[in-house]
Amino acid sequence: MEVYEKIVKLNHDSSNYRQLQRYLLACCASYKKYRSSGDLENGLNVASKYIDGRETWKKLHRYEWELEGEAFGIEYYIDGINYFKYHPDKAMLLDLRKIRIQKRLNQDEALEYLDSLAYFIVYVFSYCYRASNDLPPQKYAQFLCPKLFNRFFCVG
Repeated sequence: MEVYEKIVKLNHDSSNYRQLQRYLLACCASYKKYRSSGDLENGLNVASKYIDGRETWKKLHRYEWELEGEAFGIEYYIDGINYFKYHPDKAMLLDLRKIRIQKRLNQDEALEYLDSLAYFIVYVFSYCYRASNDLPPQKYAQFLCPKLFNRFFCVG
C-alpha cells in the first residue's frame, strides 16, 4: 500500500490527526532547502507550536496565507503573466536553481516541481488547523516521505 493510501486510512480516525499533522510537517521540513524565502521554516515552527496548543490560529493562518502567496507567484510565473515572467522573486529564482541542479530538471520541469511543492505545503498548513478531511490531494503524493512515515507510524 502506498504512503498516500495509508495516510488516507489513518485520517478516518480523528485520534490520528495530531500524528498525521506532525508527519506532514516533517515532510515539508525535508524540502526547506527549496524554499529560500524563510517563510516555510518560520511557518513550520509556528505550526508545530499550534498543534501543541502553544500558538494562535491567527499566526498559523498568517504563514499559510504567505506561503499560499508564494505558490500563486510561482503559478503566475509558469502561466507567463508578464510581471512575474520578467521580475520573478529572487527567492523563487534561487529555489528554481537548486531544484534544477539537485533534481536534474530543465527549467519547465523545475517550475512545475516548485509549483507542486508550494501547493503541497499550503495544503499541509491548512490540514494543521482543519484536519477533518483536508489532506493534500493525491497528486502531491510525491512529497510524502516513506521513511518519515515509518518513523512516525511503524514503531518497532
